[in-house]
Amino acid sequence: FNKNPEASKFTLELTAPVPAEVVIGTPELELASLSDTRVRVMVSIPRQHVTGPIELTLKVTDAASGTVREQPVRFLSPMSV
Repeated sequence: FNKNPEASKFTLELTAPVPAEVVIGTPELELASLSDTRVRVMVSIPRQHVTGPIELTLKVTDAASGTVREQPVRFLSPMSV
């Protein structure tokens, strides 16, 4: 969600505490003021590293304001429940 009074560019990164393959559909995007969008993210983690829920970190950088936000994201799989 872009809360800036003008359009802004954002960069998305996702990190994991275990080896993971991360594909972000649109890692860099521009949003008009007061707008939002959805971005597809695919994460693959080798089975041997999934012993329970894994907390990933989504980092969103706002180029206009320089603000960096980090949001925890829980990775679940049939092996982790």
